[in-house]
Parts: sequence; structure tokens; C-alpha cells
Amino acid sequence: MNHALQLMAQHPALAYGASRHAPSRRLLEHLDQYVENLRQLNAIGLDVGNKDALVPAAQKLDDALTSYGIAHQFEIYDGNHVDHVADRIELKVVPFFSRNLSFEQNRR
Repeated sequence: MNHALQLMAQHPALAYGASRHAPSRRLLEHLDQYVENLRQLNAIGLDVGNKDALVPAAQKLDDALTSYGIAHQFEIYDGNHVDHVADRIELKVVPFFSRNLSFEQNRR
């Protein structure tokens, strides 16, 4: 299995912006083990509502990715965990995947 896909399988919260779970402490503590795998991903996107209890954990993950120089997008939007879901899917999630999802074999 591709190492990046294995990482996503082990930590599905990384694969979905609308996760019910904060980035696990274990993931943040061991992020250095995944740096090269994360760099293989085409794109990483994170978002969290400014009234969501997940803000501190999401900010820690953003800070950690930034410190390792891993390209990613991070946004704090106005609202809680479930505010504006339909709008965010239409205006953020679908365009994100449209720009970044590729079915071509990686040709490195």
C-alpha cells in the first residue's frame, strides 16, 4: 500500500475536513515519522469552525505541518462544527477535490 494512503487509513481525520475527532495526540506526537509520506500527498486541506472545540487541536496540526514545510491549506471559518455544512461542501470541499483529485498513476 502507498505510504500516504496507509497514513490516511491509520488517521482518517486527516483525510476529511469534517471529522468528529480531533487530530489524535498520538499522531501529533509522532508526526515526524509521517513527514515524507505527507509530502507525497497531492493536497491536504483542514478547516474548523471558530466556535468548535477542535480549534486548538486543528491549530496544532496546522502549526506542525507548517513547521515541517508540508504544503497544506488551513481555514478557520465562522461557526461551530456543524454550521454551514452544505455551503462548505459546495463552495470548499467539492472545489478542493476538483482541483486536487487525480486518478493518474504517480509518475515520480
